[in-house]
Amino acid sequence: MTINDVNQIPDLPPTQPVHNPPPEVPSKWPTVLGALCIVFGGLAALAGGWGVLSPFFYEWFFESALPAGAQTTANDVAIRIAIEHRGWTVMSSLATLVVALIHVVGGIGLLKRRRRSSNILWCWAVLKMMLVVVSAMIGYRIQQQMMQTMPIQAGIPAGAVAIGVAVGIAFAIAWGWAFPVFMMIWLSRGKIREETTEWD
Repeated sequence: MTINDVNQIPDLPPTQPVHNPPPEVPSKWPTVLGALCIVFGGLAALAGGWGVLSPFFYEWFFESALPAGAQTTANDVAIRIAIEHRGWTVMSSLATLVVALIHVVGGIGLLKRRRRSSNILWCWAVLKMMLVVVSAMIGYRIQQQMMQTMPIQAGIPAGAVAIGVAVGIAFAIAWGWAFPVFMMIWLSRGKIREETTEWD
């Protein structure tokens, strides 16, 4: 190639550097929350299943633990009261089992990034909060009956015991509502709703 040939090469237009956007990284929150839902739901399902079966062993335990003619103790009174409320305990535990299975299904949907998982977990959160209140009311009723049946230890005012029971019930409701309320707030965020609507 001569100098004349070089001079005859047309000028090329200026080029702009190409900026390839970085690959989109999938969000991690569905994996984290999905795993938590499966773990918590699985544990609740086990507790609910045991709660359905265990009341049927109360009477056997009471008869085997308390010999004929023996003096009734506080534990024996508690077992008798538990037997009286066995029906409520079974129904509450069965509801716990069903709600826990819904929780597990919602968690699996999050892991698989299914659009319906958001609605499933919303349904779970509402049912869970209602169940917590009902369970707390049943627990409070049982505690009240125990307080009326069993003698209060000397030096402890009856009012203080009642306040302690009420505080315990309130704490149980707050604890039971913590995760459902968090899930409802999280799934209500605009960015999260936009992401979940793009799922299959």
